Parts: sequence; C-alpha cells; structure tokens
Amino acid sequence: MPGRSAPQRPEGIPATYSVVLPEQVRAFPEYLRKAGYYTTNNQKQDYQFEAPVTVWDENGPSASFRNRPKGKPFFRSSTSS
Repeated sequence: MPGRSAPQRPEGIPATYSVVLPEQVRAFPEYLRKAGYYTTNNQKQDYQFEAPVTVWDENGPSASFRNRPKGKPFFRSSTSS
C-alpha cells in the first residue's frame, strides 16, 4: 500500500505521502539478494515508501523461504506477536 496517513501533519503536507528515496539508497534485502540470498517477506510492510521490485524474491501472505531453489541461502523477514 503506497503512502501512509499523516493524522498530525505540518501545513502543506498532503494527507498521504510516500518518501522518495535517493537513487543510491537500497533496502537491506536488496543487498542480500545481490549476494545470492533468497529473500521473503509476508508480514511487516510499513516502509513509508514504495518498495522497489528488487527488494524481495517473494512478498505476500504466501511468501516462504521454502519456495527457494534447493541449497540457496535465505533471509526471511517476520514479526512475532
């Protein structure tokens, strides 16, 4: 979901916003993917910016490190309740 609500925002800031990251900034899983890891995420997605397609190999409720190619190292983002 791009953009977040800003209930108490300074004047001139729109009701929803999405941070624009500098071109050289990368999300941590992007570095892992570049190093050969299979990256998955099925929980936390409140980035406050639109995540580039290069962040996750799989992203969504059914994403799982179990879907990676055999023997490939993995990084799984998750949260505990």
